[in-house]
Amino acid sequence: FVNNYKVKYNVFDGSMKVSGGENVLSYDVTRLDKVRDDAYRGLKRQNNVAMNDFDPVIAEIARQTDIILRRNGDPCSLPYLAENSAVINLIQDLEEEERPGELSDPTNSPLDGVSLEDVTNRLQMAGLERWVMRLKEANEKFISFFTNRNSQQATIVTGATKAARLETDAAYRAVVKRLNA
Repeated sequence: FVNNYKVKYNVFDGSMKVSGGENVLSYDVTRLDKVRDDAYRGLKRQNNVAMNDFDPVIAEIARQTDIILRRNGDPCSLPYLAENSAVINLIQDLEEEERPGELSDPTNSPLDGVSLEDVTNRLQMAGLERWVMRLKEANEKFISFFTNRNSQQATIVTGATKAARLETDAAYRAVVKRLNA
């Protein structure tokens, strides 16, 4: 009876260690989400600085980038997976060579005579390319850790602790009954 109880208790103890507590990767996921949020905010701040640049070409690039940023909205307060999608869409929009509609029309520019038709490497010229790359890298690293953490959590058998506890309690009652007999 006692050996049976010890075996059941060890199974219960093992199930508590596997399923109990926060996943060790949760801290990294939270930290990487903050890094991603900081990269977005840095991109936005850098673009605001570029909008006030003395060079009218850089100011126009920043104005067009600001339209894209406002259209996509601030992804930082979204849930993890929605933020991931929003950041991917934002990066795709920013990396496009040709801007659709109002963005490629120089007559829409408040700066007379500024045309971006022959300008290549717009993000680099405005000092935004490294921020976009930082945001892209941070998002990829975040989603990698997030997926890894979720994969680890998926391997945990739910209800294993409760089942092991019931078996341990039954074995304990059998030992108590035997000793009281």
